[in-house]
Amino acid sequence: DETADDESDEAEKMYDGLSIHFSQLDSIRAFEQYVDKHMKNKLLIEMTQVNAKENFNSVSTMANILTLALIVFSIIAIIIFIVNMMQNYFQKLKRNLGTFKAFGISTRELIKVYMTIILGIVILSLVIALSITWGIELLLLLCGCTKDGGFPYLILWNYRSLFAILIILFSTVVSILFVMKRLLRKTPGDLIYDR
Repeated sequence: DETADDESDEAEKMYDGLSIHFSQLDSIRAFEQYVDKHMKNKLLIEMTQVNAKENFNSVSTMANILTLALIVFSIIAIIIFIVNMMQNYFQKLKRNLGTFKAFGISTRELIKVYMTIILGIVILSLVIALSITWGIELLLLLCGCTKDGGFPYLILWNYRSLFAILIILFSTVVSILFVMKRLLRKTPGDLIYDR
């Protein structure tokens, strides 16, 4: 019994600092509780770095949720804008569309033409927005303001950006099809005479 106490005293004198690597933050609290329960006053654990990492993890999770919410809100706003714009535009062109249908232009051809025009505008807008963002990313790189520790301030090219672009394009196509098919269901006479 005395030899065990002597060995633990020698171990305490020999090590004044010990570093333990944990692969997940969840294990650290359990380890701290185990040390408090079994080794009271023999081992002190410095938890400032753990608290900092837990805080960073919380902020990172909130930032990811906020980013996702902004993407969803942006996509909904784009869909609403496109639907409203198209409904207003086609209300003004109803008579022209009726005349085109009366001359034999099919609904499919009309949808194809307007789909090309509106998708072209949306793609041009996306290219301009991505170019501006890429320019800001390059400007930050030239200024040396690219990273906070090991984490970059702005990452443009990732799967989230690609996913958002694909959803915007898909929702644009669906919106165009929805509005135009509903409007062009009417006969040429109904469109021309606004019945």
